[in-house]
Amino acid sequence: MSITRDFNFFSSLSNLFSSDSFPLTPEQFEDSSTLEETIANAAVVEKAIQPGKPGRVKYQGVWWSARCLENITLLPEQTVTVVGRMNLTLLVQPTPQQA
Repeated sequence: MSITRDFNFFSSLSNLFSSDSFPLTPEQFEDSSTLEETIANAAVVEKAIQPGKPGRVKYQGVWWSARCLENITLLPEQTVTVVGRMNLTLLVQPTPQQA
């Protein structure tokens, strides 16, 4: 890549994760509703996910960068549901607790 292309790439990444892009809207990500069931969409938080900031989850045996669609903090070891993807970042929500 040329220096100009590198700069544009990193500038785009910076814009993607800037606070101006939070909260995310459904138009900003790819829907994962075609995945089979909620259980198949379960992930476990490894690094806390704070409002407007990415964290990390383990999903289907692979570590992913993740952001929450809600204005809440998700803590390590918490089970979450993957609801979409924006490039290489999974979009997650807290998993409803079973009664």
